[in-house]
Amino acid sequence: MVHWHKVSGAYAGRALPSHHADYAEYALLADLCRERDAVFQATPDPRNWKTFLYLLRLSMGMFGRPCG
Repeated sequence: MVHWHKVSGAYAGRALPSHHADYAEYALLADLCRERDAVFQATPDPRNWKTFLYLLRLSMGMFGRPCG
């Protein structure tokens, strides 16, 4: 979510696809990580304080087990 994280290599300097994802897409990814016992890692966007709350809610597993 952090706007200064960029792609390297052939597409150097371009935004990561995750910059364009909405909350629903992050929620689906978090659920998939829970199902597969995988790690869900994201950094909130410092320009939008709501992203901190979104990630907190996703990681806590309010309707399931928490993300690892």
